[in-house]
Amino acid sequence: MVIPQFRAEIVSMNGTATIVVEGELDIYTAPALVACLDQATESGDGPVVIDVASMSFIDSRGLSAIAQAVRQLGGRPLVLRSPSSSTRKVLDISGLSSLVQLED
Repeated sequence: MVIPQFRAEIVSMNGTATIVVEGELDIYTAPALVACLDQATESGDGPVVIDVASMSFIDSRGLSAIAQAVRQLGGRPLVLRSPSSSTRKVLDISGLSSLVQLED
């Protein structure tokens, strides 16, 4: 099995945690995003931003990781920055677009 290139990394922690996601967010790679989200939710009280401009795919496990983060944040904003049109469509279909802030 070939696992595609993937990266989930916190790149800023100045009151706003920003996590950059690159590649396919799926059952194999979602745990890396969850680890970053756990770290981001524990440090600070501002919004958490996930930059998905370079994310090429998201499956149900990736959606689950985002939904879990919304619950963990308990009212703190979760922002998805630069989602592609296909990512927006998946978020709309799943209902997650009403729980997160989408930013172009």
